[in-house]
Amino acid sequence: MHLSGWAQHARWLLWQAELNEATDSTLTDLLAIRLVWEEALLAHTPSINTAWQEVLDQHAKPVEPSQDQVVDCILQEALERAHQRKLGSVLKGTSKSKSKPTLQAAFCIDVRSETFRRALEAQSLKIETNGFAGFFLAYLSPTQHTGPTWLIHTCRCS
Repeated sequence: MHLSGWAQHARWLLWQAELNEATDSTLTDLLAIRLVWEEALLAHTPSINTAWQEVLDQHAKPVEPSQDQVVDCILQEALERAHQRKLGSVLKGTSKSKSKPTLQAAFCIDVRSETFRRALEAQSLKIETNGFAGFFLAYLSPTQHTGPTWLIHTCRCS
């Protein structure tokens, strides 16, 4: 924890190596360097031995969460469960969906079709347009009297 990004970077190197069915010892080497440094510090500064032993004793005790940490944990669990419910309803298709647009259209990104696209969008909130390279495509939602309609036009944007 005291090494900030170095430990994460070393772990990332190991992960990259594992993806290639290899290994990397940077993380272990970093830990070994840290342990040797602490041993050297204790050997050359015996006056910190008492404080060092107190730290070791504190680390040997089981971790007990504070009241704030317990509250945070409960709130985190509630947030995750709420998100799971929302995601579950979306995946099942039971969530409230927006009404489908009357017209969905894809236009060539050429500036010549941009004015037509913007004028079409201004006609209704139920019109959805997108710009793509190389073609014009429109889908009209089916009504009681007609089935779905596709209008396709390939444009040359040169």
